[in-house]
Amino acid sequence: MKQRLISSAAGLLLLAAVLLLFETVFPNIILTLVGGLCIFEALRAYNLNKHLLLLITLELAHAANMFLELDPMLTISVVIFSCLMFLVAADGAAGSFLEASAAAVLTLIVTSGLKALSGFCRFSPLTSDSMLLFICALAMGWICDSFSLFAGSLFGKRPLARVISPKKTVEGALGGIIGTAVFMALLCGIYAANAAEGSCFSGRDGLLYIAAYALIGALGAMCGILGDLTMSFAKRSAGIKNFGRIMPGHGGALDRMDSVLFTSIFARIAYGALFTYGIKA
Repeated sequence: MKQRLISSAAGLLLLAAVLLLFETVFPNIILTLVGGLCIFEALRAYNLNKHLLLLITLELAHAANMFLELDPMLTISVVIFSCLMFLVAADGAAGSFLEASAAAVLTLIVTSGLKALSGFCRFSPLTSDSMLLFICALAMGWICDSFSLFAGSLFGKRPLARVISPKKTVEGALGGIIGTAVFMALLCGIYAANAAEGSCFSGRDGLLYIAAYALIGALGAMCGILGDLTMSFAKRSAGIKNFGRIMPGHGGALDRMDSVLFTSIFARIAYGALFTYGIKA
């Protein structure tokens, strides 16, 4: 428990630094470094991290995706072709096709999720809007985890995914989804009610929008649960308990970011659609 608290405190301090320097390049640098660590952990899970050429290629592809406005298909192509070329060049001795495929998929999830999250740094001309949405993308993953843990410990009986993650329960998942929906409705609703002129939330504080914020929170929580289970499935297939040990009590960077990678992509799509098209009563 002490280790988890220390790791959580360190994570909160890093998040505070990102928010404090939100209008600079610092958030993008941090997200790029976190993603680089996640990719290293993903390769290590399948014993591919010692192959420096592949590791460097995937890390560079991730960094380029974070700092440059690349066509998403270009990033996907570079990652997939790098893994395939590496296997063929090594005549299959470096690893199996399934291992390389799994590493490529995890790399694409990491870089896509963090690219979506970094996109919130410049989502709106108002820094407060962008900062709120950045927090929302994180909250849909981490708040759901907290509510799920609480609800599961009190009411959990039925396994959600018995083989992939035996400790997760249906009741815990429902608690996470409902809790996140309420949290997002309150957070976005209160902000919208006090939004400054020119804010993308301005005029979007009616009941229909409150319901939309709640729906986004619920769907985002589902995406976070999917992300958590996906990474648990990947770990089980690789025969490991955690991707790393950099955060005592939590595991590796990829263990801590698993749900956020999925919620960030969903949040970017959902809020983009909401503020682009609005709600017509």
